[in-house]
Amino acid sequence: MYGDTSRLRTQASTTRDNATQLRSRASGLLTQVEGMAWASSAGDTLRARIRTVALGLGSEAQLLDDAALQLEAHARAVDEAKAAIAAAQAAVQVAWDRSVNVVGNVIETTTDIAVASVSSAMNTIGSALSGAADEVRVMMFTMADELVPESTVELARSVVRAVPALPPAGSRDWLDLDGTFSTQGWK
Repeated sequence: MYGDTSRLRTQASTTRDNATQLRSRASGLLTQVEGMAWASSAGDTLRARIRTVALGLGSEAQLLDDAALQLEAHARAVDEAKAAIAAAQAAVQVAWDRSVNVVGNVIETTTDIAVASVSSAMNTIGSALSGAADEVRVMMFTMADELVPESTVELARSVVRAVPALPPAGSRDWLDLDGTFSTQGWK
């Protein structure tokens, strides 16, 4: 979503090469100036002017080096952001998929069972319809014939209500969702 940072690195390398060429050109000008045999005030003026141009080329080369460093720093920052988004996406995707699976597959059952069989995953809702003293009516959630605690079902429902759909892959929105999932205790 944020582009290919190799293009930024290629541009940084090209920019650095341009800086090297400018330095080489400046060095060549200075070498030529030192070799000038023209001895007059006009020659001195020309040499001073060429030295000024060479210094200017050196300054421009430094600016190009600085730009190359900034391009490389930006490429690193983009790569770090992309890695953070990918990590957030992976973590959120697992938690969200788990919640969607629970919401989509949990079965709410009401049945009569023996009082001694009631577990913490069941909610006692009253006396057994049969009227037997050792039985109670319970409500429970099951998924694939396994008891699912009501708290797990409620958590899954909260997640799916709050996040009905996920953002596109690579979107910065994954970072916000990761923060939400962390603060809400959904991971």
